[in-house]
Amino acid sequence: MVLCRVIGNALAAVMLAMVLWLSPAQAQNGTDYLVSKAYLEDPTGRMELSEVMRAPLVPYEGMFTKGFTASVFWFRLEMRKPVDADELFLLIRPQYVDDIAGFDPDDLSAPPQRVGDRFWPNKSHYESLSYTIKVPITQERKTYWLRVESTSTMLVDIEAFPFNEMLRTNRNYEFYMGIYTGVLMFLTLWAVIFALVKREQILLLFAAYQVTNLIVNFCLYGYFRRWFLGVLEPIQIDRITSFSVLTIVFVASIFYYNLFRINQVKRVFLLGLIGIFILYPYELYLLFSGQPRSALLLNGVLIFVATFNFLLASLTVKDGRDMVNVGHLPRRIMIVFFLFMFATLLSTILPTLGLVKAVEFSLYNSAANGLMSGVFMLTILHRRASVLEKKAIEHQHELSLSSLKIEQERLYREEQEKLIHMLGHELKAPLGVIRVAMHQAPVTSRDRYMKTAVADMEQVIERSIQTSRLEDKKMVLTVAPCALKQEIALLIEACGQAERIVFEADDEKVITSDLHLIRIIVSNLIDNALKYSVKGSMVRVRLAPDKEGEGCKVTIENEPGDADWPDPALLFTKFYRNPKSTRQTGSGLGLYLVAGLIGPLQGSIRYCPDERFVRFELDLPSL
Repeated sequence: MVLCRVIGNALAAVMLAMVLWLSPAQAQNGTDYLVSKAYLEDPTGRMELSEVMRAPLVPYEGMFTKGFTASVFWFRLEMRKPVDADELFLLIRPQYVDDIAGFDPDDLSAPPQRVGDRFWPNKSHYESLSYTIKVPITQERKTYWLRVESTSTMLVDIEAFPFNEMLRTNRNYEFYMGIYTGVLMFLTLWAVIFALVKREQILLLFAAYQVTNLIVNFCLYGYFRRWFLGVLEPIQIDRITSFSVLTIVFVASIFYYNLFRINQVKRVFLLGLIGIFILYPYELYLLFSGQPRSALLLNGVLIFVATFNFLLASLTVKDGRDMVNVGHLPRRIMIVFFLFMFATLLSTILPTLGLVKAVEFSLYNSAANGLMSGVFMLTILHRRASVLEKKAIEHQHELSLSSLKIEQERLYREEQEKLIHMLGHELKAPLGVIRVAMHQAPVTSRDRYMKTAVADMEQVIERSIQTSRLEDKKMVLTVAPCALKQEIALLIEACGQAERIVFEADDEKVITSDLHLIRIIVSNLIDNALKYSVKGSMVRVRLAPDKEGEGCKVTIENEPGDADWPDPALLFTKFYRNPKSTRQTGSGLGLYLVAGLIGPLQGSIRYCPDERFVRFELDLPSL
């Protein structure tokens, strides 16, 4: 399946990008200048450095994780001096830690160095997406103290580098963050344009989710702070960050709720998402009433519930074959995606809640999840939209065919009504003649009148039959040599008014064609000329070779009688009769048949009148 390959490639690309992203930071840790780390928890937040220095501390390794707590934490860092430098730079992440104060025990009179998202950057420090504190070191060993306070989760990663290594680490970090942010911006732009073009609810919700996800990443990884410090106060940026973290969960829940709804997942499996909708206003109340820690803690619990709910709901998605019919998403792909989402978000939420120890990836898994969800959902929603669009086109085509069929049936009914009306009208006159002749006319006149009336009825019936065959496309050509001069002479002799026809022809011309159809065509033209010409006037019929010499050209002309000149636009249409021709028996099918039958013979019929004559020119090629 093409879609599976696309999703598999996207997953591989995301994982490769994350490996490349994290490798520079890991490479820098080959030389570790932090000998040991220990901490002390201060529940009151009032302890002084002198008290902390006398208290017993708890050693730890790796990343420090304590979850959402109101306690202040003191860190004792034992560092060793670089070979060719007399200072080290502490690199502290993540970027949403509120208050980090650095104390040098060798110079207690110096003010603490303050960094964090509650403070303006200090111009004497190196400015980057991470927080940095410069520590002078002149001895082989150096002890340095950090006081850390945060209204969000207590998750702190501390590293120490000489300036050049710190600079290289920061540049590598910002380079890969720039690539990630660029890809995320591209996905967001694509999602917005795609949603605006398609105007489908699920795509608009996904676009809103991607925009919110982009804003959250700007805030969590320090871009928002660097762009707007000087425009907004640090406390405002801190609140915007917390607000975006709360909002992304709300928007994501709306999007995934609707995604599962279009896959007909039962509501019982979506109760956790409904709970997020209800609690979101309460989270905002806690945030703006000065209780951000409680709001973020509740949000962390809701993320855990939501991700488990996503996974549970994905297990109840219907089989992906329904996607072809109603736009459902493939079940297997949905389960794989939500398993990945559950794993990555779990590795974020559990350390955030302080339930497990954080690792390096914990700092970036929200980015990995955002990138993965963007690539996956945009790909699969694009596929879904294509399927639905194709289905809509098919439905439109079926609707058009149905409309065309209905229109054809309406026209057929109208033509049937016209045919019945014509037959009723045209057969009534010959029957009336027969009836009068039987009762009043002498025997000799009666025979002549009855023969003429019967011939008229046979002609109407024959033309109706030929019209039906023509429209049913049941005409089968029987090609054979045709001696046209002889055949036209026979038709003139049989028409009953041979004395009114002047026939002109060169030497006998033989063509290969269907003689039966030629007889119908020429006899209809001759009959039409006799009926609608001046009474007693002559009708001219000319037979001549065509310009190429392989076929023949038949010209039939007459003077217009009481019926006057025909309408060229309606002349070859079914049931057309000039309003002034009602005295003449006719079906209105003669010229329609001529125009229809000449096509299979690969010939043509033209109406070419002049000031005096009604003229038809018939081209008959040799097949």
